[in-house]
Amino acid sequence: MTMEATASVSDGEVANREAARWTVGHLVQRMADRGNSPAIVSVREGRTEQWSYQKLADNVWRLTSGLRQAELKAGEPVVIFGPNVPEWIAIALALHTAGALIVPIDDLGSDERTCSVIKSSGAKWIFSTRAHLATLERILEIKAFRIYLFDTPCAAEHETKSWLSLRNATPAPIADVGSDQPACLFYTSGTTGPPKAFVL
Repeated sequence: MTMEATASVSDGEVANREAARWTVGHLVQRMADRGNSPAIVSVREGRTEQWSYQKLADNVWRLTSGLRQAELKAGEPVVIFGPNVPEWIAIALALHTAGALIVPIDDLGSDERTCSVIKSSGAKWIFSTRAHLATLERILEIKAFRIYLFDTPCAAEHETKSWLSLRNATPAPIADVGSDQPACLFYTSGTTGPPKAFVL
């Protein structure tokens, strides 16, 4: 009985150690094994768009590699400000894999809330869209930020660039990111006062 209990504890410890190894990066690795099976199906401007697991994983790895080359630091806050599209998912997964702290912002929120969240988070990196660029220009001194657009294939005005320009030709190895490292910085709606932050 004692031996069984000891074995059970040991098995539990092993399971905990195995669970600690599973990060978003490991999950992305597994995605590639699913090949051309559909991972994301979205409807945009009346047309259906599909991303396979292989396409998603490839974009995540290449962007992760580019983010590291661009010297994005582990734990650094990065804003994603835009609609729910496949690129949003790929960028979020790459940021997780690179060890960044994602700060998602509701793109339907007010200018005041958006400005408050960006400034409070301390983020200097922003992933957004052409449609939201005017908002960012209105509420921020955007030259102080690194802004990348995820809905344009080429360089845009005002020193902003496409997220595609960050992708490297070769994928990056998995970062040494612990399962207990903060992943996201969320903010409350701010209906009764300034938005309050909480970490996931």
